[in-house]
Amino acid sequence: LVLIYFFFSSRRRHTRYISVTGVQTCALPISGTSNNIDATNNYWGNASGPYHATTNPSGTGDSVSDNVNYDPWLSASTDDAESITTADVTDGFVMTDPASGIDSITFGTGTNGSVTVVKYNIPPSNPPEDTGFSFAGNYYDINTNMVDGAFTATIVFSYEEAPAGMVNGVPEENIKVSYYDGTDWIVIDGILDTDANTYTVTVDHFTPFSLI
Repeated sequence: LVLIYFFFSSRRRHTRYISVTGVQTCALPISGTSNNIDATNNYWGNASGPYHATTNPSGTGDSVSDNVNYDPWLSASTDDAESITTADVTDGFVMTDPASGIDSITFGTGTNGSVTVVKYNIPPSNPPEDTGFSFAGNYYDINTNMVDGAFTATIVFSYEEAPAGMVNGVPEENIKVSYYDGTDWIVIDGILDTDANTYTVTVDHFTPFSLI
């Protein structure tokens, strides 16, 4: 067992975009203020997040101590990530080209928070690929500190045909967008535009997404 201690001065209390796996994580703040260390947007070894007896008892990733703000967390390791984009968003805000394969994310009513988009060329090992379908596009881990259901976001995914009419071996007319709910991949109904090579969905929560 490896024990990692994070020491923070009064001006540096952030650790982000790392993969915490196979360790026991302990944060030692300089004061007694709760949640005074920002450890958001990290991967803790499992898509369910870090284990904390009170704030995330269902998390099966590595343990996190008190006095750490770890939510939102990433659902997959950043080791093989191609890009990471973060933005502060409000009502009507548009994230333009936050990652290759996402043309835009437009936010609706109730938006007020931070959003992180991590893009992978191939699906990481956790969450696993569903054996019932093949991934037809890139894999994205989108996270936010906003409450599920308290906001809306319209995501425009884009894809390339190779050869014409096919997307990574899947007929263009059959592609969908799916999200990972922590256990299964769930298909989302959306709008397929075969002229623009886009698939548009509107969601009220963020999670891993991929074209299938």
